[in-house]
Amino acid sequence: MVEEIEVAEELDPIDLQQTKRDIHVVGAAAQASIDNFKTAMGGGTIVTAVGPPATKTYTPPATGVLDRKALLLRVLAPNGKTRDVQIPKVVSVSAINMEHKKAPAKSLLAIDFKIVKDAGVAPFTQIDLT
Repeated sequence: MVEEIEVAEELDPIDLQQTKRDIHVVGAAAQASIDNFKTAMGGGTIVTAVGPPATKTYTPPATGVLDRKALLLRVLAPNGKTRDVQIPKVVSVSAINMEHKKAPAKSLLAIDFKIVKDAGVAPFTQIDLT
């Protein structure tokens, strides 16, 4: 968000000041597994029972409790070499979006991570191999 700096003597703003930045990393998990669902929901608990029948049960986190994760995105840079984007801290803020499909099509689980900045640490770092 950018706010205008105004003074009484001027009609036009004398400067602009950035007051907020909202950075998200949005993607889709390749599998709609219960583990990926836990990540998309921002944490919680998975309990495995051996059965019979064997089960995995997911319970969402308590209100106000969110898992913090670090991300490493490795992609191909325009120069054809590796680009790493290192993100020290993110929190999932997903609004779960999962379209159920018949086999052999895959159901993908949309995940939205918001970058959270620690004091004195850059919110992300991009490194290109040259």
